[in-house]
This record gives sequence, structure tokens and C-alpha cells, in this order.
Amino acid sequence: MPANLNDFALVVGINDYPSFRSLTGAIRDATDFASWLKDQNTGGGLPDANCAVVLSTPDSGRPAHEQIDEALEGIFNAVAVEGGRRFYFYFSGHGIATDQTKNHLCLAKWSEKWRKNALDVQDYLNTVAATGKFEEIIFLLDCCRVRVLGAGGLVCNLALPRPNNAPDTRIFMANATEVFTAAFEAEVAGSAQSDNRGHFTQALIEGLQGAAAGPGGGVSAADLKNYLETNVPRIAAERKHAQTPEVTNGLLRATRFGSAQPNAIAGWPVTITFSAARAADILLEDSQTDEVRRGPTSTGPWELHLNAGLHLLTDLGSNEEKSFRVKAGMGVHHVQF
Repeated sequence: MPANLNDFALVVGINDYPSFRSLTGAIRDATDFASWLKDQNTGGGLPDANCAVVLSTPDSGRPAHEQIDEALEGIFNAVAVEGGRRFYFYFSGHGIATDQTKNHLCLAKWSEKWRKNALDVQDYLNTVAATGKFEEIIFLLDCCRVRVLGAGGLVCNLALPRPNNAPDTRIFMANATEVFTAAFEAEVAGSAQSDNRGHFTQALIEGLQGAAAGPGGGVSAADLKNYLETNVPRIAAERKHAQTPEVTNGLLRATRFGSAQPNAIAGWPVTITFSAARAADILLEDSQTDEVRRGPTSTGPWELHLNAGLHLLTDLGSNEEKSFRVKAGMGVHHVQF
């Protein structure tokens, strides 16, 4: 049975901007985070029905404003019946800022002409909080906050009256980068690469899967904040980028995300990309034949930190193997399997 029946999420990933620069990794980042949310073992523990995932499709100009609001309406309808505890909003795509306090999330139709076709972050946050249905609201935004003159954001079309007995709402807000700066969230800019990933989301998932976990298991809000602030710049620097997140934590000290056990990041960065022809689970072992990771190719590319030495990948369907050696001090290792 799912652990958190009263937790809900809206996850948005937009690769496809028909009239602007399309991205290559935003959808993968969004689906990876949705997978963590629905992980019943050590993840967010949400039932599938509680996690709305809205993704772009090529040349459609979608999602549009109404698709986001309709997904949010579905959550509000469910909460009215079941009640809510925690609400997650995750976005990966292009983002802009119009001043120090106004962030906007670019919808698929955004362009230099359609520069107001974006979601007003503060208004959507206020709309969710005003329902009085959630004790905790988590906003995780893997996008730029570059300044665009004459731009703006669309407000949410939904509004629910706040009940008199509504609980206090506590908020955790994490932006991938500082205001008026870029985030390297799977940028394409004409590149044909298929494994571009958001530095923010990489750090986020690393932390939630155990790198930021405390001794008793699970990740506290304070530890997640610290992990993002420390490791987004680290990951960015490994790829010769500069990126500093801004994280505001208003949650209680006892708050925990998931139940992963501590798994400190150590070693050297390795990115493992899988052939599209592979369909079975993959096993990764170290030089002592200890299991490092196991999972389907759909979770790739794997971005890991491994100790120096020999490692072995095995396709558990075909038993095909590939060994590779991690050498200290050589930067990011790229392995194709």
C-alpha cells in the first residue's frame, strides 16, 4: 500500500518549444522525479493517481495554460475528497524573471513574441496555499531565471475558498539558479546530444536517494537545502558551468522526504548511457563484485560517483557484459553500453 495517500504532485517537463530553443533533457528530468515520487520503497510513496505528469510533445505547442490548470483542478478535486498533507510542484523547462521577485515558467508556445505565455510562479504558489488543503507545499523549479524585458506570467484560473479550519501552510521553495542567471537545465542550443541533464535535478535526485539522508533514514528539509546548495555548484563546475541554486526552507525540522538510508556521494563522476536496443535491467558491479546499482535502461543515463578501479556492467536479459575503468582525476567519465 502506498505510504503517503494524502500527498499529491504536479510534475511538468517541457522539451519542445516550436518557436524557441527546444531542450533535450527536461522530460527525462521530470519523469525521473516523478519516479522518485511514486517509489513505494524509499521514495515519495505517492499513489500513481496522486501524481499528475504533464509533458510536452513535438510541434504541438502543448502543454498550454489550460492543461496545467486542468491537471491542478484534478488534484484539487481529489483533495476535496481525501484531504491533503503535502503538495509537490516540479517544473523542468525554460524559465524567465521580470524582476527580483517575479519568476515565470515558460509554456511550450513561449517565444520572443509570446513572451507572456508563462506561468506566474508566485500566483500558482498562492493559489495552492489558498486552498487550505495542504500542510506543506514543495516547489522545485529546474529552469533559468534570466531577465526578459516585456515578459510576464499567466495567473492560475482556479480559486477555492479557504476553509475556516485550514491548517497552517509551510513552504519549501527551490530555484535551480539565482535570479537573472541561467540554469543549465538540459539546454540544447542546436546540440544533437541526447543526455543533457539539469544540474539541479541531478543533485535533487542524488540527495533524495540517500546522499542527503540522515542517520535514521529519510532526508530532512534542512539537509536537502544544504545538499542542493553544496552540490548543484559542484555538478555544474564538473561540466565547466557556474550555477548556484536559491533554496528557502520553511518546513519543520521533523519533516522528512522519503526513507532512503545514508549513501554519501564519493568517488569520481561517471555518466553511463544505454543503447536504445536494450530492454532488460542492467547490473553495475565494482571490482569486488559488490552491486553498485541495478535498474531498467529507462532510468538512464546513470550519473554516478564511483571509486577508482574496474567496474562491470551486465545486461541481465542477454548476459552481455562490458567492463570499464574509472581513473582518478580525469573529470567526468562517459560510458556507452
